[in-house]
Amino acid sequence: MTDTTERSPISRRRLLARLGLAAGAAYVAPAMLHFAAAAAGPRGRATGPTTPTQPTAPTQPSVPSAPSVPSAPSVPSAPSLPSRPRGRRR
Repeated sequence: MTDTTERSPISRRRLLARLGLAAGAAYVAPAMLHFAAAAAGPRGRATGPTTPTQPTAPTQPSVPSAPSVPSAPSVPSAPSLPSRPRGRRR
């Protein structure tokens, strides 16, 4: 008996579904695997806490700017079209 197996072409829907699943997995993988974007230590080992710094003095409030010149009045828009009646679609 001859065993012939034909590979059927993958449908567009199935291909897009697989592509979506792969993209979703790639998007979620860093959060699930706890990848740190900023590893601050030799080879990712945790270092001790840093010493706190003294707070800085507050800054003086800024001077308000002068009021701007009023803009020209706007032109009226074109009249709108009547809306469709709401209700059942036919």
